[in-house]
Amino acid sequence: MTEKAFDITYPGFCRKAVTFSYDDGTFYDVFLVKLLDKYGLKSTFNINTGLFGATCSLDFCGKTIFHNRLSREQTAVLYKGHELASHSRTHPLLIGQPSGFLDREVLDDLKELDAVTGEKTVGFAYPGGPHDEFTDSYLSDKVLYARTIESTRSFDVPKSFIPLHPTVFHMDEDFVRLCEDYVKLVPHDITWLYVWGHSYEMEIDGVRENLERVFALLSSQKDIWFATNRELINYVKCARELKYENGSFVNATGVTVFAEKDGVRYSVP
Repeated sequence: MTEKAFDITYPGFCRKAVTFSYDDGTFYDVFLVKLLDKYGLKSTFNINTGLFGATCSLDFCGKTIFHNRLSREQTAVLYKGHELASHSRTHPLLIGQPSGFLDREVLDDLKELDAVTGEKTVGFAYPGGPHDEFTDSYLSDKVLYARTIESTRSFDVPKSFIPLHPTVFHMDEDFVRLCEDYVKLVPHDITWLYVWGHSYEMEIDGVRENLERVFALLSSQKDIWFATNRELINYVKCARELKYENGSFVNATGVTVFAEKDGVRYSVP
């Protein structure tokens, strides 16, 4: 019989967490990684391994922006301390495609990323954003989570992670305000702020300035856990399995879980 309820928290007994997710693996990630590292923040970078080293430009917001991709060798070095996830092999829209096509775009990308990082890749970001029940189902036994581009403007932790909707796009008009609101939040349950974007968008007036303003604000807070997508989602899934039975906590996962019960804090190995 499960006894009185308890509250799960993040590491350090925080109830707030922040994670970032950036797509495409362009050379602008070099500048973004430096900025993240400066403020002690973590991000997940979603990579198309079939486009390593590709060069092109985009007409975006009235500017011509280089969209040159990092090489495989550069990718292996740049993202230390962050997470690499799949963005498909060559960035096609996946809706309406047969399983064989998805295998080439998803499984091949995951396999190559495993080789680059030396660890199992567990994340995915839908190229272009579109997804449907078929693509969600296809990914359900292949990755831990699959991120969309559908901003929720919510700080609630979702019940499931395929599909996974972020809080806000870093070019949205209310991006800074939402981040400021999150800093002021005093939650009773665990929450998260999930920001997504592309690093090349820092070329647009005001984007880099807003990002650095937000990074400085968030990093100054003592009640926020900063994590990659992998770290955050794996922790939440494990924490949700924590039980309290016969006067003791039971943690059958491989992750130490932090919790509070009757005003007492517990670190449960």
